[in-house]
Amino acid sequence: MSNIETDFLSEQSREWVREVSSLQSRLSEKLIAIGFLNLGEDDPISHHLAEVSYAGSIIAGRLVPQFLKAEGTELSDVAVDLVEDLRELREAIEAMESSLLRLMNQLNPDGGLPRSGVPHRSRPASRV
Repeated sequence: MSNIETDFLSEQSREWVREVSSLQSRLSEKLIAIGFLNLGEDDPISHHLAEVSYAGSIIAGRLVPQFLKAEGTELSDVAVDLVEDLRELREAIEAMESSLLRLMNQLNPDGGLPRSGVPHRSRPASRV
């Protein structure tokens, strides 16, 4: 690997840490403000939700467009990056799932509709 590639990877890593840390702080503040977390409490939801959010933006904003434009070996490199990011995304989702369910239950104590009475939006069925 050349120095240019190493420098680029280092910059991507620094960007990842910077963005996830910033978002994690804002998420923790919100979760404390709504009474889900106590100040100083160690719960994985803030960190993992920040990771999921940032990874999703990388996949949508960088990797999918690269995949659509790439050809040959570049295409296989992008596919590897995509698989790696999707695995990290899955791991982060799994790591925060119980906390996310606790949050949902705290915010929707009746277990059904949100307090607004309006059902949650649903996504159209995906076409595969």
